[in-house]
Amino acid sequence: MIPKKDYENLQNYVQRSGELTNPVTYKDVVSNRFAQKAANTVKYIPPELQREKTLWEKVKTLDFK
Repeated sequence: MIPKKDYENLQNYVQRSGELTNPVTYKDVVSNRFAQKAANTVKYIPPELQREKTLWEKVKTLDFK
């Protein structure tokens, strides 16, 4: 997620460098919907609490090329 203040700071830096001629508003560029949904949905599981992969999960990751 990109907070509005961080977006504005980045835009100011780019504008001062001469690379941005037409500033764009935060709401026209940034959509944090996916990031917000992911933050609310995905749960971090520390490695020590993760279960070991099954044999099939291990086989699926092999590259036979």
